[in-house]
Amino acid sequence: MIPRRSQVSEEFRERIEVALAGSYGIQVEVLHRLHAGTATDNLQVRAADGQEWFIKLHATRSELDEAREAIALAEFVRDGGVPVPMLQRTLQGDSLAVGSAGGLSVWEFLQDAHTAEGGVHGAAAADIGTA
Repeated sequence: MIPRRSQVSEEFRERIEVALAGSYGIQVEVLHRLHAGTATDNLQVRAADGQEWFIKLHATRSELDEAREAIALAEFVRDGGVPVPMLQRTLQGDSLAVGSAGGLSVWEFLQDAHTAEGGVHGAAAADIGTA
C-alpha cells in the first residue's frame, strides 16, 4: 500500500529542515507528510544527495522513553536478521534528536513497505511468524 502524502506548512518545513541538518547532517530537498503509522506523525524526506528517509515525529517529551524502547527493539531484531528499516543515528550517535517540543527519529525509507493501515496480504502474510 502506498501511503497518501501531503504538503506541510513552510514554518513546519523550516523547523524540520533545521533539526535534520543540525542533528543528522541531512539537507532536505523534498519533504512530505505521510498518512501512515499508528504511534507517530511521519514524514518522507528526499535529501539533496538523493537519499530517501522516513522521519518519525515524537510529539511530546513524555513519548521519548517509549520511542527509545521501540527503537532498541527494532535495532535488536534487525541485528537478528529481521528485515526492518535501519535507524540513522544522530551525528552524536543518539537514537533520537530531542528538542523543546519533543523529538524525531530518522530511518531508511523502504519503498512499498507494509503498514498497519494497509494490512498484510499474500506472501507477506504467510511469512508472519517465520522469522
